Amino acid sequence: MTSSPSPTIGPLNPGNVVSAALRLYRDNFGSYIKLSALAFLWAIVPVYGWAQYSLYHGVLSRLVFRELINEPETVDQAKQQLEPKLWSFLGLGVLVGLIFSGGFMACYIGGIIAGLAVGFGVGALLNSFLGETGAIIGTILGIVLFLAIVLIGLLWIISRFIIAEVPMAIEGRTDLTTSIGRSWTLTKQSVGRIQFVLVAANLISFPVVGLISFGPQIALLSVEFGSAAYWSLYFVGLIFSFTANILVLPFWQAVKGVLYYDLRSRREGLDLQI
Repeated sequence: MTSSPSPTIGPLNPGNVVSAALRLYRDNFGSYIKLSALAFLWAIVPVYGWAQYSLYHGVLSRLVFRELINEPETVDQAKQQLEPKLWSFLGLGVLVGLIFSGGFMACYIGGIIAGLAVGFGVGALLNSFLGETGAIIGTILGIVLFLAIVLIGLLWIISRFIIAEVPMAIEGRTDLTTSIGRSWTLTKQSVGRIQFVLVAANLISFPVVGLISFGPQIALLSVEFGSAAYWSLYFVGLIFSFTANILVLPFWQAVKGVLYYDLRSRREGLDLQI
């Protein structure tokens, strides 16, 4: 592992969070990609493999954090620390997935109710002045409000739980529920900053996924369905998609590790007790 910033770098702005994650990803590219590939290979195996997949997420973020505080660990050391929490990582992934699903449903239902209320209300009000145009305006406003509620709500939920697995990967006496609680506490009053980080990180990672994954899928449109060429391109697309995910996973776990460092620096100071 390479040497990294000293633990006195202090809180970071959103741009620096992403740039620090990129630099750590670049400096440790070989070892991070190997861990990412192992994670996705484990994901093929039901249950136990999914637990290993979740564990490798924690290993990557832990390695990043230890670099940031200038106390680097080897991959074997990090895995040895986290292996007793193997099933907790799987449980945490399931629990966070349920939280996201419940949050999405709440946002979706709330958006529909608000969108319909505004759409019909504004449409009815404007209909008496503008006729059919008023109804169209009301419909457009209702759709815009629906999309805004869903998007803003999802971004808020993601921002509050984006680092859910990181405390369990780094803090010694932390189980899955405590780790989720730590994410909730650390992200409090930092949602706006976290959303800037998410947008910046997506601007970097999406082109990688798009160029590698979507190219073969677009090519499928030009060949006959069910033909040999179609299935060849289909399987090439799967390989490309697998590769893109392997490339992107370490970057996102690096973002989470740096973000966790930044949030703890802001809320608890630099004298981190782990």
